[in-house]
Amino acid sequence: DQLGFEYHAGGGPLIVDPGSFVYTSDPAARNAFRSTASHNTLMIDGAEQNKVNPEWLFRMFEQARAEHVAFTAGDAAVEYHGRHHGYEVLPDPVIHDRTFRLERSSGRLLIVDRLSGRGSHQLSWHFHFAPGVTAAVEAGVCRLRSPWAAAVVEYPRECRAQLNDAWYSPSYGVRN
Repeated sequence: DQLGFEYHAGGGPLIVDPGSFVYTSDPAARNAFRSTASHNTLMIDGAEQNKVNPEWLFRMFEQARAEHVAFTAGDAAVEYHGRHHGYEVLPDPVIHDRTFRLERSSGRLLIVDRLSGRGSHQLSWHFHFAPGVTAAVEAGVCRLRSPWAAAVVEYPRECRAQLNDAWYSPSYGVRN
């Protein structure tokens, strides 16, 4: 979950971490919930940010070497910049930098991903919506609605967005 995040607005969650579900009773579920795809971050070439041995449910091999680059808090906005090296293990290595900028007055969150590397890669961004949030995709935008807030996720028009079902675990042993 390097450079992953959650986003709450109007007193409730819109984008959430899916949780843990269980640890030992269902190893496949444990590994699915701790995978990169189960977090609100960028995935490159379908690779995990950190090496996962499916048999070792409580150990993950740290290869990402996450870095805190900068944090600033001003009157208008709060900004965080981080980086990780988890994709340097790819045949054509990539470094992922992500900046979050939260505007205080509007609650607008801007996320900028910068990739340094070479070669051609398949990129996929994952955003997991909270239970009760509905999403509608149009060219360049995904409109979110919930009983507590509405939001718009903007993305480049050349990207293709799709909505997929995913598990959410609000507490241990529970998933919906």
